[in-house]
Amino acid sequence: MDNARTYRDSGFTLLEAMVAVTVLSLAIFGITVPFTVGAAGQADDARRTLANALAQEMMEEILAKPHDADDEAPLVLVACEKPRAEFTHMEDYAVLDEPAGRIEDMNGRVMRDTAATGLSRHTRVYYVQVGGQTLETPFLRVNVEMRYQGHTLLSLTRLVYCAPEEE
Repeated sequence: MDNARTYRDSGFTLLEAMVAVTVLSLAIFGITVPFTVGAAGQADDARRTLANALAQEMMEEILAKPHDADDEAPLVLVACEKPRAEFTHMEDYAVLDEPAGRIEDMNGRVMRDTAATGLSRHTRVYYVQVGGQTLETPFLRVNVEMRYQGHTLLSLTRLVYCAPEEE
């Protein structure tokens, strides 16, 4: 009977197989988790980089425009009714909201970058009073805010002195 093989000698028991599968699963999990976390971090970094570039681009676009020196200009600014391509003054950007999936470049083309998914861009431009300032020398506060799924990702703000026109 020494030459006869028993069932025990011919393979693994169910318990041994389950232990082997568990150890193998833990090893695979330990190897793949850093890669998935890294990929998620890379996507977040790409989104933040793009959001920063889009906010800077909008800020530069606004600051490149003159302010409306019209004495009849309202002190409280409202959303402009004309398309962005026709904006001629900083004040035209008073209330501009580009919802997620509708962020446009200066030529009116919608951003299609995958990193832009979920991003929205919002501008606010309004007059502010600085201590000792008269109404004839207004300042404009320009704010460009980038949001991801409704939460503020970053916000850029500039205070712009609007020199009165010389007569």
